[in-house]
Amino acid sequence: MAVYLHSTIFSYYCSGIYEGKIQFKEKNVMHARVDRRQRTQMQEDVLADDLNANLPFMKIYENLEDYADADWSGDEVRLENGDLYKKHIQYEGKVDGEAITSQVWALRNETAVDVVTVAGEIIAFLCPNRNGMEVVVKEECEKLTPL
Repeated sequence: MAVYLHSTIFSYYCSGIYEGKIQFKEKNVMHARVDRRQRTQMQEDVLADDLNANLPFMKIYENLEDYADADWSGDEVRLENGDLYKKHIQYEGKVDGEAITSQVWALRNETAVDVVTVAGEIIAFLCPNRNGMEVVVKEECEKLTPL
């Protein structure tokens, strides 16, 4: 089943620093890295196994349909895989000149992979950690996240 998240291009940030693009395509997780020395965007390739990231990209990818099919409303959401999310904090920002409010959903009982939604649609995944925070966010929606 195709989900809207397969066509979404996410920007990847580590502690607020842009690290490239991520796309959860139907067959693979794709990553367009940033050359750290020249800070230029590289070509898209399959996500490397050796990527030093706290965000569990493969877990997100494996549960993409559960995330997309969930009803992100009320005070808590339980995914088909059993993950429990609770409403946490909201952010307000402007996207294309329009004022928008996002909702952060905090994962309970496991290592944090929080979800950010706007009107029930996922725009970001967050992973707070000891060294800061990793975020993959739909392009142009950065202002609706902790970034």
